[in-house]
Amino acid sequence: MIKFWSIAKNTFVQTIRQPIFGIMIFLTFIMLVLNVPLSGWTMSTDYDASDQQMLQSVGLSTLLLMGMITAVFCSSASICKEIEDKTALTVISKPVSRAVFVLGKFGGIVAAITLFYYIVSLGFLLTIRHHVVPAASSPIDWPVIVIGCIAVGLSLLLAALGNYTFGWSFISSTVISLVGFLTAALGIVAFVAKGWTYVPFTDTFGPANISNQLLVGMFLIYMAVIVLTSVAIAASTRVGQIMTLLICMGVLVTGSMLPWIVAQLGPAITGSEQPVPGIKILGWVLPQLTVFYPLDALAKGRGYNPALVGTITAYFGCYVAGLLGIAVGLFQTRELAAQGSSSSMPGIVSLFSGLGRIVAAVVGVAAIAMLTMPASHNTIGFVTIAIMLVFAAVAWIIWTAFSTGKKWAWWIICVISVVLVACWILLLPQIWAQKLRITVPLSQVQIMLTAIVGTVLLLGLLLPKTRRHFK
Repeated sequence: MIKFWSIAKNTFVQTIRQPIFGIMIFLTFIMLVLNVPLSGWTMSTDYDASDQQMLQSVGLSTLLLMGMITAVFCSSASICKEIEDKTALTVISKPVSRAVFVLGKFGGIVAAITLFYYIVSLGFLLTIRHHVVPAASSPIDWPVIVIGCIAVGLSLLLAALGNYTFGWSFISSTVISLVGFLTAALGIVAFVAKGWTYVPFTDTFGPANISNQLLVGMFLIYMAVIVLTSVAIAASTRVGQIMTLLICMGVLVTGSMLPWIVAQLGPAITGSEQPVPGIKILGWVLPQLTVFYPLDALAKGRGYNPALVGTITAYFGCYVAGLLGIAVGLFQTRELAAQGSSSSMPGIVSLFSGLGRIVAAVVGVAAIAMLTMPASHNTIGFVTIAIMLVFAAVAWIIWTAFSTGKKWAWWIICVISVVLVACWILLLPQIWAQKLRITVPLSQVQIMLTAIVGTVLLLGLLLPKTRRHFK
């Protein structure tokens, strides 16, 4: 336990000292402030209430997205970077198990993300208290603006003085100062009305402003952020920052659309009302992020009962525990002593190889899912499944060799890229003849998209830094 706390503490301190951590906080503040004027464009007759609902929805979405991006940066810097710099190997060489190392990293990163979420949540609550200004005649909440700006200014001033006088880290000092000053600012604003008069605490933290329902919604969004943080930590044990961001974005989009995918995509594939068992597996593996989204409940004025929140919290705990198990398992077999390819691999090579293997894995999973479909149990279906499995295996081998710098893999992908670009050139006169109208057949649109992919691949492969990677 002492080793766990030591790793977690060191990870937390190093994370909040990173410049990107402070940058993400202030970027989130800017986005939250911009949400106030941008939310004043609803078309409802009761525009005051609808604008405020829009502000809540956009603000919660901002907290979710920025929390996920911050988690990706923190996880990559703390885990992937230490693996590349051999810092992780130094720690593992001591009497510290790999499981304790991953769990300690998780504890420190989650503590830093929790601190980030608390700070930006204070800014979000200040914007909620300010309200949307739907008309020029509407009063501006000057206490929120003045006191909020004073809190941020004092935090920066204290951090600058501490850095100059005592050598404190400017970023971490600013972060810690923001916790205290913004908390005090929200507490003061809770008793000050727009006209600098006294207002009861229950008016600010009441149904018309910061309601209990909104606070519960913020807690649910926080759990969604921690789930995505766990995904980022698991991915960082194997891939770099770009691929970690792509994986987290994929999980965010897929997890947000999971009910639609399970309910609609399966019947659309089979042509019947029976869902595809392979599609249903996605519902068991991927996180049901929609259960954490309070936007629909906030818009309809529905509250959360304690039993429902408890069920969602239990699901959150089980899923995070499962992701931690995956992270530990992935790190157990990670080679740390050998020189990893990621340290010398160009970013474009890492991106292409990662995306290529993801496509290969998706095709393989789709082929396995087709085996569960009765409509595919015929000659054509089995031949299609076999072709998809062979394609997935060959693509995985080629892209793996591509990532390790095999020249033959570079040539194969170059040839494929040239073929895709040639398809575009051959199709170009016909497309120009139709003047690029929407009546272009779907097959031609698909060829256009694949040709664009081929062009991007070819340009990336011909870069001097990319060519030097292959021998």
